[in-house]
Amino acid sequence: SVLRGWCFCESSVSNLVKSFSNVLDLAKFDESVKELDDVVKGCAAKRAPPLAPPVFKEDLSTKTFTSPKADTETVAKLYEKEFDEKLGEATELVYAKLQWTDADVVKLCGAIATGKLVKLEILRLNDNQIGDAGVAALAEVAGKLPQLRQLYLYNNQIGDAGVGALARACEGGALPGLEVLNLDQNDLREAGLLAIVRALTHNTTLRELRLTGQKMAVPKAVEEALAAVLGSGGASAAAKAMQGLKKK
Repeated sequence: SVLRGWCFCESSVSNLVKSFSNVLDLAKFDESVKELDDVVKGCAAKRAPPLAPPVFKEDLSTKTFTSPKADTETVAKLYEKEFDEKLGEATELVYAKLQWTDADVVKLCGAIATGKLVKLEILRLNDNQIGDAGVAALAEVAGKLPQLRQLYLYNNQIGDAGVGALARACEGGALPGLEVLNLDQNDLREAGLLAIVRALTHNTTLRELRLTGQKMAVPKAVEEALAAVLGSGGASAAAKAMQGLKKK
């Protein structure tokens, strides 16, 4: 049980870097399903995001130990060591399809804020239930991800406020090496789409911006804004985004 300190530590360490496909809830297993991919999809477990060591230690104080005085500090140090090593070396993190909400992303951002994820190049948060508050929290700590190249946020519930915060972070110098930003299948309207398109002019590395599948038709002003940045540093990404929007 996660009510016990050692079990809580083991579960928390497991949550650090494992892909959604490596942590399954077999109580959801359907014997009629024959294909492995379908089994993984059906049994994917909702799990907690990685916790910053101070947050883990605080939560640990609510757990039980056979020898609390001896074990509490030992477990806290063990988790911090695993956190530093695993996230410090991670180049790709896959937190897709975990049923995460804004609250989960806020906890993830607490882990990012530690400054340990200096090698991270790819972050996958697609296919969750993330909204504006989660993306705004991510925008606040984006400066702690100096090597991030690819950010996948498609198939969430992100609106103009969230993408606007992300655009402002990029304009302010965060994510300077970002090459791929996928925001397909969200709820972006004209203001949000324009904000992220205009952020292209502040980024010379972005080569792919995906904006298709929004809940509303793409306004002409957005297509015009994309056309306006063609030939600038964001030309490649703008061209791909425009092509995708016109195919919608």
